[in-house]
Amino acid sequence: MIKIPLEDAVAGQRVARPVATPTGTVLLQAGEVLTSAVIAGLRRKGIDSLMIDGEVTGGVPSAADRLAELDVRFAGHDGNPLMMELKELMVRQIAQGAPRGTH
Repeated sequence: MIKIPLEDAVAGQRVARPVATPTGTVLLQAGEVLTSAVIAGLRRKGIDSLMIDGEVTGGVPSAADRLAELDVRFAGHDGNPLMMELKELMVRQIAQGAPRGTH
């Protein structure tokens, strides 16, 4: 089990502990699997970190994980052509195998 910033969460990860608002409202139970919509909802609720199942591996995220992360980061910007152009540029970089941080 590791604590990660919400910005590093990706679809498919499993929550290790319940996720609650500062007032105590439980948003997710332990064991629930994250989706891009759930991550976006947690962001809107002001959640900044969570505990997930797994270990810190130090490895590079897979292309699929990076694409899922883009979907979360660009959620809600479908009507913004500039943001969609930026997302498409990043998708092309990932597809070409550019390492994280070089795009």
